Amino acid sequence: MRYQAWQRVLSASFERQPNEHADVILSSGNRLSSTRAPRLNLFTVGVATAFGLAIGAALEAYRRFILPDLVGLDSVPPLSVILLQLLPFLLLISALILGRAYYLEGLKKLSLASEIAPGAFIDIDVYETGVETSSGETTIWMPWTSIREINVGKKRIELVGDGFTAYFPERAFSDKAAYSDALLTFSKLHRAARKASDQRLEPAFDLAPAE
Repeated sequence: MRYQAWQRVLSASFERQPNEHADVILSSGNRLSSTRAPRLNLFTVGVATAFGLAIGAALEAYRRFILPDLVGLDSVPPLSVILLQLLPFLLLISALILGRAYYLEGLKKLSLASEIAPGAFIDIDVYETGVETSSGETTIWMPWTSIREINVGKKRIELVGDGFTAYFPERAFSDKAAYSDALLTFSKLHRAARKASDQRLEPAFDLAPAE
């Protein structure tokens, strides 16, 4: 969707960096594939607490009455002692799992970045009704009503839409003040679009007096 130049609220142009672009793509994919955390309520908390207490009581009964006969000892050290002895190994296993996850994520990012050609430019025009991003012969239009959230971090602003993310790195602006002003502008336009959308969804009531 094309508009006239005078209708632009803000424009930005910057050189696409493969590592940065790959990071945006992976972050968007992770958000789309992640599941929403289940909501907690009193019943859920109560069931989880009762289950934990039952497991704890069963383990303690096993330690006192069954395990001594199995190992041929009069008494077995409390579970707390056993857990403290196992704690370093549990921490090591957790660190290895996390390290492997970060390593695989890094490999995925490097592989994706290697497929992105450097030197291309991304042009983004912001209007009151949406955002248009262009790179080469590809142009994508994102209405503000399709933008779900605005994320800030890693020296860039991300406009997260349905299946696409437009981003504005800090280097696309003349200084940090312009970068902050752009964020404020995006927030205002996003709130205005959501407010207008909510008002359109409100049911219409017939206030005419009944005959």
